[in-house]
Amino acid sequence: MPHNNKQTTKIMRHIRTFTIATLLSIMMMPELLYGHNRVRGWVLINKGGSSIDSIVTCNANGICIEREIYQYKEDGSLSKSFIEMDENGEPYTKKISIYDAKYNLLSEITRWEDEEGVDEDKSEYTYDENGNQLSEINFSWEDGECVYAHKLEYTYDNNGKKLSEIDVNWEDGKWVYNTKSEYTYNTNSKELSHIKSVCKDGEWVCEYKEECTYGIDGNLQSNITAHYYEGEERHSKTEYCYNEKGLETSSIISFKSRIGNQWNLSNKTEYDYDKLGKIVGSMHYKYLDNQWVAYLSRRQETDTILTAQGRQIIHKERHWKREETSYDFTSRDVLTYIVSPLNPDSLMCVQEEHFYDDKRTEVYMREFDDQGSLIGAKEIKWDENNQSHPKSILYLSFHDSVLQPDRYEEYRFEDEKPVLESTKRYYYSNILGKE
Repeated sequence: MPHNNKQTTKIMRHIRTFTIATLLSIMMMPELLYGHNRVRGWVLINKGGSSIDSIVTCNANGICIEREIYQYKEDGSLSKSFIEMDENGEPYTKKISIYDAKYNLLSEITRWEDEEGVDEDKSEYTYDENGNQLSEINFSWEDGECVYAHKLEYTYDNNGKKLSEIDVNWEDGKWVYNTKSEYTYNTNSKELSHIKSVCKDGEWVCEYKEECTYGIDGNLQSNITAHYYEGEERHSKTEYCYNEKGLETSSIISFKSRIGNQWNLSNKTEYDYDKLGKIVGSMHYKYLDNQWVAYLSRRQETDTILTAQGRQIIHKERHWKREETSYDFTSRDVLTYIVSPLNPDSLMCVQEEHFYDDKRTEVYMREFDDQGSLIGAKEIKWDENNQSHPKSILYLSFHDSVLQPDRYEEYRFEDEKPVLESTKRYYYSNILGKE
């Protein structure tokens, strides 16, 4: 495979001390691609012909933090090395992965070094002629030797659907069965049942069972699960409804009583969608006193606004939750700015949380920066006779790791219109006076 060894050697020799000027000069080299990732830094892709030879990722300071090296063989198999570096560019994790010509993972060795020393893990994989994974064997290192640790074995039907999965541990020099999962399917290859068993004293004992039913349209109508543990059984059932577009509109969960084997209603969830079929809201109910009682609602919407910095995407989520006899209304507005590549440093994220009383009137708001740290808040009070505008607003700022009063505004109403009456300014909780 054609590639430039001298060019690659030069890149690897200097990659840990890259500066922006160095990167710009390397951009002019042939067969070398690069891009800027604001989170990870600089990404360099060295191509030999039509295939990738290496990918190097640097942070904003030009220090190499990741490197992938690809080595291709004549039979089409591939060896890929992935190396992670610390903030000083020193390697601490290396993973070597071997693939066959169909890009099936055959083996993987991971070696890492930390304060406790050096350790390694190894895994090997086998496949059938259709590419279905037949086994996974995991090894561990003990006293410098590679020994068995754990194994998974799989079987499949003629359609490539998994029929069984057996989990086996290596104990006292022999393989010991742990758990087994078995599956059945209908003529459309949709799962009908799943049984999970655990091996006890050499015998398989069922601990979980799930059975599914489907409608004429192929949508899941119900699934019934049973858990078995130390002689006890717990059964649950979920039933689904759909609209004419095949989108799930509701699900109802029931539990079987231990006396009388009756199915008792428990929870229900209803979903709303937009014109594109994207979910925009859900309502959650509990079955109490022979009726459905709403206890949680989620609504979300997304608006896109074009600004001078780029696209401003406003994602809004509104939640309200019922707790016992009172209502706690909570609205969360998340603002995310996506800007043009010409100004990547202006990318930021702001989150606001709005809290409401039992009349759904906003009484408190908190604001967070793009790191999720609290930076401000405001307390809102209302006139019982006028709900069009707050009677007073107390603004708080984050100083010395504590929310401190910053500004206080009072309003009066003239002809039902709010008029700012006074403003108090604070400095670390010291009132400076009225303006």
